[in-house]
Amino acid sequence: MKMASLSKFQKSKRVSTKESGILEVQGVEIHVLEREDEDYISLTDMTASFDGGSGLIEAWLRNKNTIEFLGAAKSEEQFFIEV
Repeated sequence: MKMASLSKFQKSKRVSTKESGILEVQGVEIHVLEREDEDYISLTDMTASFDGGSGLIEAWLRNKNTIEFLGAAKSEEQFFIEV
């Protein structure tokens, strides 16, 4: 996800950016890591405010369909979808 594409989300009062590479969405800080001109967001930060937060990600990663999707997407080099 490119930072430039975040501008449409920033129009919402629920999303703001900080210069330190952190997005604030509905009061939750989500870290953004930039590597080789690509931005990555923390899934664990995104789920931190939900009950069982990290457990949601663990369950999602254990799901057979998720594993097949990630394998297919990686082989097609389409894992990251640009917004």
